Amino acid sequence: MAQRDYYETLGVPKDASQEDIKKAYRKLAMRYHPDKNKDAKATDEFKEASEAYDVLSDPAERRKYDARGRAGSYEYRGGGFESTDDIFGRFGDIFGDLWGDVRERRTTFGQGPSRSRRGDDFHHSLTIEFHEAISGTEKSLTVTRDGQKQRIKLHIPAGIQSGRTLRVEGKGYPGTGGMPPGDLLVTVDVREDPRFERDGDDIIADVYVPFTTAILGGKVLVETPRGSIMLTIPKGTQSGKFLRIAGQGFARANGTKGDFRARVLITVPQTVSPEQESMVRKLADAS
Repeated sequence: MAQRDYYETLGVPKDASQEDIKKAYRKLAMRYHPDKNKDAKATDEFKEASEAYDVLSDPAERRKYDARGRAGSYEYRGGGFESTDDIFGRFGDIFGDLWGDVRERRTTFGQGPSRSRRGDDFHHSLTIEFHEAISGTEKSLTVTRDGQKQRIKLHIPAGIQSGRTLRVEGKGYPGTGGMPPGDLLVTVDVREDPRFERDGDDIIADVYVPFTTAILGGKVLVETPRGSIMLTIPKGTQSGKFLRIAGQGFARANGTKGDFRARVLITVPQTVSPEQESMVRKLADAS
C-alpha cells in the first residue's frame, strides 16, 4: 500500500518552513508517542510521523523527495527504518527537557519495552542519630526487592546533612539483555538531639551560667557531643553571648571541622539570703 504524502502526514503545506515542520512533528509526537498514548493505532501514527519528519527535516532528503513526488515513489533508507534508536534519538533531541533522554528507554514499536535496559534505581530511607552524623558510621541495611532480602553495608560519612542521598552502585533492580543493574539510593535522615542544634557545620548548645560567674568570670563544665570540656567564661559575659570552641563541630569535606558554640544563659537564684541581697544591692548602687 502506498505511503501517505509526508507533508500530508505532518499536516503542513509543501512550502512549509523547517520550523513549521518541526512544530508539526512535535505536536504529533506528543499526541501519538507510545509512552503517552496506549492506543494500538498510535504506534503506526507515530512511526509515520517520524519517517516523514526524518525526511523533511533534512534539506537534502527533502529536495530528493520533492523531486520524486509523493511518498509512494520514494523509498527512504530502503523503504523502512534503519533502527528505532534513530527515531528515539531524534525524539529525545526535541523532547529531552520534557521526558528525559529517550535513548535510554529503548521502546520497540508494537513490542513493549526492549530487552536491553539498565535496571531501575531502588530507593531506601535510613534514620541515624545526631552523634552518628558527627563522627560518621557504618550501617547494615536489609533491603527487600521483589520479595528478596539483601544485606548491604553502607558507609555514612562524617558530617552528613539530613536529607542527603547516598548512592550504592549496582545494588538496584537488575538490568535486562546484559545491561547493568540500577543503583541503591539511600536518603539519610538525622534524628534531632534536644541538647544540640546544627547550624551549618557548627553545633550550638545552651550553657547555663550563674550570674556571679558571668560577673566575675570563671569556668564551667560543658557537655558536647564529643565529650565534656571546661569552658572559660570571661568577666562581664552577657546573657545570650556565644562562646566558641574551635574544631568541635561537624566534619567538612576539606578535612577541617566546624565549631562548638556555647550560648550563655545566665541563671539567677530564686531565693537569696539577707547577706547576699545586701551585696547585690551594693553592686546595683555602684553600677
